[in-house]
Amino acid sequence: MIVCHCNVIACIDIREAVKGIRAAEPEGVVTPGRIFRCCGQRPQCGGCMNLVSAIITEEVESGAAG
Repeated sequence: MIVCHCNVIACIDIREAVKGIRAAEPEGVVTPGRIFRCCGQRPQCGGCMNLVSAIITEEVESGAAG
């Protein structure tokens, strides 16, 4: 599913970016800005921020449990 239509960033792209950030820096804070940088993009309209944040939270919580 496309989450960011401005930059064509899919849900899987966000999940993979979270995994990459967590692997490189396990105690680091994962933010939407870091996700966009990992995807080689910059936020534009901001309409996707709530969904990006929700996916980050979901991925971090599932990684902590697993």
